[in-house]
Amino acid sequence: MKKYLCLCVFSFLGGFFLFPQDDIQTVATVNLTKTEPILVKQLRTRVEAVEKATGRRLSTDERREILNGMIDEMLILQAAVRDRISVEEGTVNQQIEDLRTQLTQQAGRRPTDAEFAEAVKAQTGLDLSGFREQMKKLLVSQKYLMEKKGNILQAAKAPSDAEILSEYNQWKTSADGIARLTQEETIQFAAIVFPYEKDADKAKARNGAEALEKEIGGSVRQFDEKVQQQSTEYRATTAGVMQKNKKAQSEVGQAFMDAAFGLKYDPKTGATEVSKMIEVPTGTARGFYIIKITAKYPFKSPLALDDTMIQYSTTVRNVVRAALAQERQQDAIAKAQDELTKELRKNTPFKINEQYLDKF
Repeated sequence: MKKYLCLCVFSFLGGFFLFPQDDIQTVATVNLTKTEPILVKQLRTRVEAVEKATGRRLSTDERREILNGMIDEMLILQAAVRDRISVEEGTVNQQIEDLRTQLTQQAGRRPTDAEFAEAVKAQTGLDLSGFREQMKKLLVSQKYLMEKKGNILQAAKAPSDAEILSEYNQWKTSADGIARLTQEETIQFAAIVFPYEKDADKAKARNGAEALEKEIGGSVRQFDEKVQQQSTEYRATTAGVMQKNKKAQSEVGQAFMDAAFGLKYDPKTGATEVSKMIEVPTGTARGFYIIKITAKYPFKSPLALDDTMIQYSTTVRNVVRAALAQERQQDAIAKAQDELTKELRKNTPFKINEQYLDKF
C-alpha cells in the first residue's frame, strides 16, 4: 500500500476527524505542535474501507501501515498550521463548485442543493459543513507539500510518444484495458428538461413539458430556438452524452434509452428528429425530457490510438497520456510525502498504542 497525500477529494475524506470524541480508545497521539488523538473508530473506518475493497481482513502490519498514513496526514496538517499555510475561502468554494460541475456532467443537469448534499453524504459520510472543513484541510496540506517539496512534484516528466504507444499496447492485452478501449454505441444529444424533485412538483413539470412539446411540434428549428432561450421553467443543454449500457439504463430508465437510441440521425447530412416528451422517473436525472440527437457513434473495440473517446471529448492518445501523467504525479507525491514526513517524524512527535490495532 502506497502512502501518499491523495489528490482525489473523496478518497481522502473518508473517516478523517469524522467521529465524535467520546470514544475513549486512542490508538495514536500526534503532538508536533499540539496534542491530537487518532481514535480506534477513525482507524476502523479506514481499515474497513480497505477490507471491503480487497475482500479480506487486514493483518496487524497492514493496519499499522494505514495508521502511520493517518499520523503522517496529521503531522503535515499540524506543520502547515505552524508555518501559517492557509488557503482562501474562494479556493475552497471553487473546489466545491468543480465537484458540482462533475455531477452536472454526469446527470445532464445541475444538481439541486439537496441532491448535492445527498451525493456528498453518500461518498464521504459528511454533511456539507463537515465536507467543506475537510476540503479546506486537504487544500492546506497540499499547499504545504508543494511549498516544501515542490521540486520533487515538478520533476515528474511528461510521457513520451513511445511510452504512450507502449502503454496503449498493454491496454490492448488486458481485460481492464480492453474495457477502457471499448466504445459502446453512443449518442450525443441536446435536451430540454423540466425537472422535479418531489412528487408534488411532478404535475407542474409534466404540464410544462407537454405544452412545450405541442409548441415545438417536432420541428428541429423550433427545438433549437427553445434550447437557446433562457427559461425559468426548464433547463437546456447541448452537451448530453450517453452510452448504450446497463449503467446508463439504471440512471435514466428503459423508456428514455429506447426513445433516445431510436431517434433518427443521418451522419452525412446531420438530419435529425425531435423526440416526444420522455419521463425519467427516478434519480438525479428525474424530470420530463424533449431531446434531439446531434451525433451517433457505433460500437467499436478496441479503439485505435487516435480515435476519439466520446465520453472524454478527446483521443485515446490523450487519455493514455493523462493516465501515465497521473501515475507519475502520484509517484512524485508519494516520494515528496515520504521525504517530508521523515523530517516531521524526527524526535518522534507521536505515540502508537499497539494494543488497540486489533480491537475491531
